[in-house]
Amino acid sequence: MGGVTFTARLLLAGVFIVAGVGKLLDLPGSQRALRGFGIPEPFARLGRVALPIAELATAAALLFQPSAGWGSTAALVLLVAFMVAIVNGLARGNAPDCNCFGRLHSAPAGAGQVVRNAVLAGLAALVIVAGPGSVSDLGSAAGEASKVLALLLGASTLALLVVSVRLWRERRRLRAELGGLRRIANAVPPGLAVGALAPEFAVRGANGDTVTLHDLRSRGKPVALIFGAPGCGPCSALAPDLPRWGEALAGNVTLGLIGIHTYLRYDEAAVRNGSTLREVYESDPELAAESDQLFELFDAYRLMATPAAVLVTPEGTIASATVDGKPAIQALIRLAAARRGAPGLHVGPTMAPNSRRATVG
Repeated sequence: MGGVTFTARLLLAGVFIVAGVGKLLDLPGSQRALRGFGIPEPFARLGRVALPIAELATAAALLFQPSAGWGSTAALVLLVAFMVAIVNGLARGNAPDCNCFGRLHSAPAGAGQVVRNAVLAGLAALVIVAGPGSVSDLGSAAGEASKVLALLLGASTLALLVVSVRLWRERRRLRAELGGLRRIANAVPPGLAVGALAPEFAVRGANGDTVTLHDLRSRGKPVALIFGAPGCGPCSALAPDLPRWGEALAGNVTLGLIGIHTYLRYDEAAVRNGSTLREVYESDPELAAESDQLFELFDAYRLMATPAAVLVTPEGTIASATVDGKPAIQALIRLAAARRGAPGLHVGPTMAPNSRRATVG
């Protein structure tokens, strides 16, 4: 019997070590679990640290024969307390996340946790009644211990198999959901709907001044907003043509360059220093703040890629679909210039461009 109780003591110690370390690695989760079991917030904040320390102390006591009696008693008390808390919560219709093993494993409290704790409590009671056992007992009961070990290995293998199957099924479900979401996202066109109100903005322009949508619209012409982003490779092919486009379209369309100045500043810093995006932002907080403002604006206009462009009427409504890439942007602006003065200026970028009134490109 000594070999069995010694093995039970080691098993209990291992369980409490894993539980204590897991909870210490996830203190916020431990605090939430305690609140879920009805523990008031001040005590939950204290308990998130006190509980894993108590579990580790119990494990330490179980590992040494002189203190094994105290350790097994503490283990029994903790396990019974866990079972009472879970049963009480289930009786009230509450099944909070038990956070039993912290970051390593957690699941909603239920009958499975009660059964597991009952089995472990039985092992603790066995150690209390039959004694802690010792290493020498294992030598005299090698056959008995090997059977226990084989049983534990078999149970562990079965548990790993069950967990593996569950993870495989969960992965397959998540992949199916992700595929469905991607299909939905691909079916939704980028940009705002034609006729929607164009979001206002105030961003830094190419000359370092402030550019607003209100100022661009006040010129009484259609506004072509062209968006660029820091770190956007395709924007490099577009940026050199923008000044020439602005001059060619001056009498027909107002060109609003959004983020191009920020893109050029980032590009110069990255090339000069050979830096990554993160390093550039860390060395230039002002550029980082500008980029954050730009990406918020991109979200407001529902952009999915840069460079991108969209037309806005002088009244401030969206006049075209949103397009991205240099060829599509060039075609959209050509068509806008050719149709200058058409009612509503609702332009479809897939229509054949006509550049009789202005030449772009």
